Amino acid sequence: MARRKPAKKEVSEPEQTLTTVARLVNITDQAALVLGILGYAATKVYNVANHHRRDTWQAAGKIPGFADQCRELKTNCWYKLLPSQTSQEILGELDDSYRSWYSHRKNGNQKARPPGFRRKVTLSTLTFKQTAFEILGENKVRLKLPRTYNRKELVLEYRLPPNTAELGKVAQVKVIYDQESGSWYLHITHKVRVAFRKPVISWPWTWVSSISPPGTSQTAALL
Repeated sequence: MARRKPAKKEVSEPEQTLTTVARLVNITDQAALVLGILGYAATKVYNVANHHRRDTWQAAGKIPGFADQCRELKTNCWYKLLPSQTSQEILGELDDSYRSWYSHRKNGNQKARPPGFRRKVTLSTLTFKQTAFEILGENKVRLKLPRTYNRKELVLEYRLPPNTAELGKVAQVKVIYDQESGSWYLHITHKVRVAFRKPVISWPWTWVSSISPPGTSQTAALL
C-alpha cells in the first residue's frame, strides 16, 4: 500500500491591527450618566494608585509594582466601579509612566519628575477587553458593567467614518471623552488579514518585488 502523502500546511495570512475611531450617537441621559460615572471612577483609580505608590515609597523606600497594586487595590470602592480589566489597564498605564520616569532618572536626568495626578474633573479613557464588550449589529456595542451597578450592561450606538471598511476581529474597544467638543468616541481596535504575494526573481540578479508593504497600526478618524 502506497504511503499517503502528508497534507500541505496552510500558511495563515498575516494580520494587521487597525484602530477605527467612531463617534457615539443617540446617547440617552441615563447612558450619559453611567459613562460620566465610569470616566470619573477611572480618574479616581489613577489618582488613588498614584497616592498609593508615593505613600509606599515614602514609608518603605520602594515603589509597588503593577501586580502589587492590582492585589492591594482590588477592594477599593473606585476600582470596583469599573470592570476589573478596565481598572487593571489604568494601573498598567501608571506603571508604564513610572518605569519611564525611573529610566530617565537612571540615565542621569535629575529634573525628571514622577507622574502627576489627573484633574478631578477629567473623565479618563475606559478600556474594555475580551468578555467585557460585544460588537452588535447595526453599529452598536454592548459594554458589560460590574455588579456594583443595578444594570448589567450598557448598549451604545456609534457612527463609523465614511467609507470605512468592514471591521475585522475586534480585540478591544476604548471609550474616550473629548473635553473640548463634549462628545464621546469609540476607538475600535480590530484585526484584518493582509494578502502578500511572493517576490518574483528576474535573472540575472534582479529582483522585481510585488510584495505589498506591511502596514503599521492605522487610525481612521471621523471628521
